[in-house]
Amino acid sequence: DSTDRSLEICETYCAKDPRFILINQNNSGPSVARNNAIDAASGEYLAFIDSDDYAEPNFLEAFFTAAKSTDADLTICNYYKQISENNIQKASCKYAPGLYVGDDCRKIAYEAIDVSPFGIRPYSYIRFIKRDCLENPRLRYNPLVYRSEDYLLWTQVFFRINRLCLITDQYLYYYVDNPDSITHRHVKDYWPMVKTLYAELNDAL
Repeated sequence: DSTDRSLEICETYCAKDPRFILINQNNSGPSVARNNAIDAASGEYLAFIDSDDYAEPNFLEAFFTAAKSTDADLTICNYYKQISENNIQKASCKYAPGLYVGDDCRKIAYEAIDVSPFGIRPYSYIRFIKRDCLENPRLRYNPLVYRSEDYLLWTQVFFRINRLCLITDQYLYYYVDNPDSITHRHVKDYWPMVKTLYAELNDAL
């Protein structure tokens, strides 16, 4: 149940604009929530924003413009990391903005497996993807994995796309460092998730 009026706020927006769809469900983790949203979506593209974070007003517009102008399967922006109200840091990325096609796209895919502080981070919230890229065959977040679920899905996605657009010069998203989030909490059954990550990536790659 909502404890912060978020349900009421969402209902208000849905009443104002029919493009909003409210999915009211029990807390089942980020993978299940995102999967339900993907299944309910009908647009050409998918984007993600986590509940602790916020984005620039032109977040979707900038993504859409870049994706459409390059016919990219996947578009990735850069982001800020907000440590505190007065401490906001820019993330670093060694890749120049532009369109990467075929072998150049694949090279970045292989390098992304080894998560580097200066490489492409595996986060959902910096990605804008054609919805069709998650179909035929169907690909979703593994519901048994609720930590590092981004890494698993987007590594698999990297190897089914052929056109990657990087807008690494555009900082469109603010990741808020929340000490109470699942990223920082001890997850007692994380080891089985790690084995699932290994098994699925080993099969896929």
